[in-house]
Amino acid sequence: MKDKKLLQVVNLSPSEDWIEKLVEVHPMKQIFWASIIQACVFGFMLLSFLLISVGIKANDFDFEQMKEDGERIKASEYTYNFDFQNPKHKYFIAINALDVASTIYALENRNTLIEGNPLLPEKPELEELIVQKAIVAYTLNYVGIFSTNPDEEWYLNVMNIVVTIVVINNLYQINKYD
Repeated sequence: MKDKKLLQVVNLSPSEDWIEKLVEVHPMKQIFWASIIQACVFGFMLLSFLLISVGIKANDFDFEQMKEDGERIKASEYTYNFDFQNPKHKYFIAINALDVASTIYALENRNTLIEGNPLLPEKPELEELIVQKAIVAYTLNYVGIFSTNPDEEWYLNVMNIVVTIVVINNLYQINKYD
């Protein structure tokens, strides 16, 4: 019985006795109390809006600083050419994620396998793999590999092929040393 009461408290559910008494109450009385509860909830909502607006006014935004920061960003002329709608860019993300996943799986489940990337230790942590991928992606973006210019798309095609070969090799090694 005590466990049942505790479960009712944790789930914020009323006891069965209370619910049984509720159906015995006249419907007009139920409507009256429901209206009172609804008015209280609405009043609490209005009070919350008021407190939020007072808090926002207390922390006035510095629009001049925002404008100055925007001008600095524009002046830096940094552009990010990665387009998530471009299928080749999507494939780049997917195949690199598969590379990380297959590498982690191989290192955790095959004691004889080590990381072949000379920029990483033999048994890298997940964080090291992700940081390395992020640095490579940033560098590739910086040199313009994610260009949508048809004359320059071959760079990304080559990168996708290379990483696909790496993933296939990872899967081969995993199956070979099963």
